Amino acid sequence: MPKLGELKDIDLPSGPLRQLTEAVRACLGILSDAGFSLRQAAEKCFVTKNVMSAIANGQRKRPDLGLLQRIHELAEEHSDGDQRPPSLRVMERLHQEVIDGCQRTPACPRCGRPWESKERPHQTPDKPADSTSVLQVERDTTLPVPPVLGDRQLASDGGADFKRLLAADRLTDLAGILRHIGRYGDPAETAATIVGCHQDGLAEAATTIMLHAAQRPSKEIMRIVGALLAIHAIAAASELAELAQEEQ
Repeated sequence: MPKLGELKDIDLPSGPLRQLTEAVRACLGILSDAGFSLRQAAEKCFVTKNVMSAIANGQRKRPDLGLLQRIHELAEEHSDGDQRPPSLRVMERLHQEVIDGCQRTPACPRCGRPWESKERPHQTPDKPADSTSVLQVERDTTLPVPPVLGDRQLASDGGADFKRLLAADRLTDLAGILRHIGRYGDPAETAATIVGCHQDGLAEAATTIMLHAAQRPSKEIMRIVGALLAIHAIAAASELAELAQEEQ
């Protein structure tokens, strides 16, 4: 698959999402052999390259069924007799299993919000809980979000915390923290943490935060974009705006 260098190794446990991601990769492999780059395949499916990369890397926990169907259709159109895409029925079944699995995902033990829920529980007050108590998964885990826009020291400390969680194989804790930062963090803090992740070589963590942030109300997204522009993170601001547009 010579033109898919933008994709990384699939870093997912065995299960429906990994199988679905592998099926998407198989379709993209057919398109690659037909001469498509990842960007060209994305354009044919009416999405951005970032969105296509996210679904091909298994970063969309609720992948869009219509996009999956379009990827499969495009692969069918450009397949030859020796290479056929996976069964569309199988892909649709895997998609449903992924969605069902998200609905069964347990809630965060600290704040009560499901990791993958798009809604806040009714009992959650409008006033945000103290960030340290919400995000502190253990006593020795410090909050990886800077309280002041542009505070490079705390942005760097956040990256160090993420790396410690990765080293300890505490992926569930890390996923929950990234989700909270993206979905519920103060816009200025969210923007600074995105920048801090990039500075510490944690591009995938930054992308995960932006994928969650893109699901916020439009006004909050614009505040995050504005905060990114204020600290000259133009590329991140543009990526978040594109992801938000795809979520609409």
